[in-house]
Amino acid sequence: MTATPVSARDVLTQKEADARAHRLSHVSYALNIDLVRDADVYRGDVTLRFQLTGTGDLFVDFRGKTIERLVVNGEDLEPDWSGYRLTVPGDALDAHNTVHVVYENEYDHGGDGFHQFRDPEDGEEYLYTNFEPYEAHRLFACFDQPDIKAEYELSVVAPTEWELIANAVELTAERLDDGRTLHTFKRTEPFSTYLFALIAGPYHVFRDQHGSVPLGFFCRKSLVEHVDIDELWEVTKQGLDFFSSFFDYAYPFTKYDQIFVPEFNAGCSATRPRRTSAWAAPRRCCTRWRTCGSATWSRCAGGTICG
Repeated sequence: MTATPVSARDVLTQKEADARAHRLSHVSYALNIDLVRDADVYRGDVTLRFQLTGTGDLFVDFRGKTIERLVVNGEDLEPDWSGYRLTVPGDALDAHNTVHVVYENEYDHGGDGFHQFRDPEDGEEYLYTNFEPYEAHRLFACFDQPDIKAEYELSVVAPTEWELIANAVELTAERLDDGRTLHTFKRTEPFSTYLFALIAGPYHVFRDQHGSVPLGFFCRKSLVEHVDIDELWEVTKQGLDFFSSFFDYAYPFTKYDQIFVPEFNAGCSATRPRRTSAWAAPRRCCTRWRTCGSATWSRCAGGTICG
């Protein structure tokens, strides 16, 4: 089903968000993304699992190109979809639910959603997500509001030469017959949809270690000669040490990645994620994002993605 153009805006009101949050619990997403080099579109399928109270229809946020299949609790349904809101009929829902959506979507080119960039220096293609405050449903169907936290299982098929970066550590990388690679990532702990992160492309990677924390810096190939990696490592390690000491709380996550991404929209903002530790106060600034194992922390000199 291709979205039908509508005059209504893609917005979520507080009243709608409050009502939906009161009905939902134990939410998780299993997301599969299929990426092909130099394409205008990508394919995906997502399985939402959740518990539900109350009666009546339930809406799922999704802003995409086409929905090819919708399965609710094992039953194929014709999508009732406005182009940004997918309504699931109440008579198809139970206390425990599974909603499966198969779809195709176009990349975003405005800095929000799943952004695609082609480097004019060498023609290489780079992808990254930017979902704050209400843009995760550009990538996959979800309950796109910060108080409905969920666990995420991610798998991505992509060109073998590409780096894949997500909120969680990579578990496996399997070479496929078509020359691409299937990457699977560890299931995350619960966090808000806008903190979900996926970065893909032929990024150049620098790696190091600080104590037990693996460190990664990623940038476009055309920027490698301009990167002062020794200074970046020094500042990063000093920051990890300083905040661990200042808050008397060691960095609690499994990795710490920083990515220089092109055409990043945000200046600087701060919100509170699911954890209360001092390490988990996310900030996004300038043109650099950072991804850590399960939550977000950084200083305002760089940007942060977390999950």
